[in-house]
Amino acid sequence: MLKPIGKENYVIILEDLEFAFEKKELEMIAGHHNYGFGISEIAEHMNRNEYEILLAILHLHREGKIKRKIRIV
Repeated sequence: MLKPIGKENYVIILEDLEFAFEKKELEMIAGHHNYGFGISEIAEHMNRNEYEILLAILHLHREGKIKRKIRIV
């Protein structure tokens, strides 16, 4: 069993980001990315935060739905 540690020792990260995506949004992100659009372009088109798009692409990559290399500029 883990020893309890005080809350002051932790930082919750990425609190300001939305992690939920509709399935059709993920399909669109994968399609745009595989076609060659950059993260910033996809984020602007979908009106989402760039970090949300990056996390979605990482998720899609783990599921084998990303066909080209992830390029972070």
